[in-house]
Amino acid sequence: MNEVLQASARRLAEARQRGDADDTAELLAVHANDLLRNGRIADARMELDEAAAIHRARGRVYDEARCTQFTAARRYHDAVRDLETAHDLLMRTGDRAGAIRALIEEATAFRHAGLVADAERIVSRAMGPAKQDGDHAALADLHLLLTAQALDRRDAAAAMRWAQTARAEALAARAPTSYIGAAHAIAQLAESAGDRLGAYEALATGWATLGDLLGSDLARVSFEPKLKEMRQGWGAEAFEEVKKSYEARRRRDGSDRRK
Repeated sequence: MNEVLQASARRLAEARQRGDADDTAELLAVHANDLLRNGRIADARMELDEAAAIHRARGRVYDEARCTQFTAARRYHDAVRDLETAHDLLMRTGDRAGAIRALIEEATAFRHAGLVADAERIVSRAMGPAKQDGDHAALADLHLLLTAQALDRRDAAAAMRWAQTARAEALAARAPTSYIGAAHAIAQLAESAGDRLGAYEALATGWATLGDLLGSDLARVSFEPKLKEMRQGWGAEAFEEVKKSYEARRRRDGSDRRK
């Protein structure tokens, strides 16, 4: 990670720690820009989506649109062409994992350019070799893309199914960025369906699991803000009831809180 990318990541982490939603949204966009400059399109997509969600919650239609269209403005035609070239070269040199990753980035570029059918085609093209190779990191990101596609179709059941698969694949790959994205997607889908217990569980287990992988500090900044938002939105009493129900069920089932 270069110095510019490290600096923007550090500022973003500090804003998350402060719980400052406005600064977090702006710094997500800044960090996404730095990620794009380093060719990390999928990671940038996740941060732009998060920034858009923050702006949406505050009724800032313009800022939401600015975030969601940002990648498309980054000359996606050139990106797709370069990624296809990279894929072909990587395949010729025997780097199948790198070739699959290039396809994932290509699908992401198509999606953010609004070319949904092209994105779906590339996801399907990448899924076969990813499964054949047991590439859990790639499968996690591909299933996140499937989650987004299902949401485009307003198919919440399919979106939940794909998000849960993405979470399992991310855990198998020990891929924290994908894991965080999947856990938040599950929580959002559950909350939208009125399943507060499911929403809380996704974040609570995510916090515990990420803490095991990367330490308590990163886990806290990744999940605490959303839990605080839930507490504020549901009300303290309702939130505590859901929390108690989760803890009671975990004790009753004797289940591991990490998944």
